[in-house]
Amino acid sequence: MSLVLGDHRARSLRDEAERVLRAGLEEFTGIFNGPPRDAAGRPIRALTANISTGSGTEGDSDPGLVTVVAGDQPVFGFYTWQLTLLHELFHLWGAESFRYRDDREQWFNEGVAEYYMLRTATLRGIVARESAPVIAATAAGFYSSAAGLGRVSLREAGRTPANKRKHYSLVYQGGWLVATALDIDIRRRTDGAHSIDDLLRWLYARRDARGNRYGLQDLVAGLKAATGIDYTRFMGRYVDGIEVLPLREYVDLGDVALGSYRRGVLDTVAARGQQPTAQVPPVDPAVAAALGMEPGGP
Repeated sequence: MSLVLGDHRARSLRDEAERVLRAGLEEFTGIFNGPPRDAAGRPIRALTANISTGSGTEGDSDPGLVTVVAGDQPVFGFYTWQLTLLHELFHLWGAESFRYRDDREQWFNEGVAEYYMLRTATLRGIVARESAPVIAATAAGFYSSAAGLGRVSLREAGRTPANKRKHYSLVYQGGWLVATALDIDIRRRTDGAHSIDDLLRWLYARRDARGNRYGLQDLVAGLKAATGIDYTRFMGRYVDGIEVLPLREYVDLGDVALGSYRRGVLDTVAARGQQPTAQVPPVDPAVAAALGMEPGGP
């Protein structure tokens, strides 16, 4: 792994960039059970990360290469350059190792990268545990206020580059929340035996970035093969159709965020040698796993 620091200010980010790169590479290699590949399916043995600074945060990825500009302020109030780096690292697998058949699957391409960005950041201590549900709730807010919500499907939202720009929140936050709901639902219905990770491994093993790309039906088939659950109706309603994802049927992020805050207060009280006067119910294991909030993570 080569880390290239593009300007003087970027030099101060070296240690943090190395930490995030190692965390992301370890996590994603474990999820996919293999390294990123190029378009010909060959494992990539060397990675270059270009980090520079600027007024705004942005990123890009190509086989063996990720580029991030670290802005002065987090995008949307929470989206730091570290999260951008994790998002672009994920694309080395879920965009470059295997790829969507056409832009109608941008919701999956970008949304799943967002999902694993937050889960990995929380699990690896890049984002505080109590911040994870707040960040996810922020994504839910952008999705629920998207201009095309209820009129434009997630697939149609990403069908062209112009559509993707116009319906950013449907593609990115909508796809993120669909991935979150799917993961929670799979974990609950299989008692933790399966997760959305199984779909990603299925895609990594069976699809590529050349002639064998994935479409919506491949995602449905992969979910059925990897988890035993048929999500045809789910995808038809909330991804290919225009129905609004009922996120609260899967998780109440407000309750999780409040519970996490109260738990932090009680932990502080206990650390001061005082006896807490209240208790907070534990987070649903499926939700904790989906948000990277499992106790005892790396």
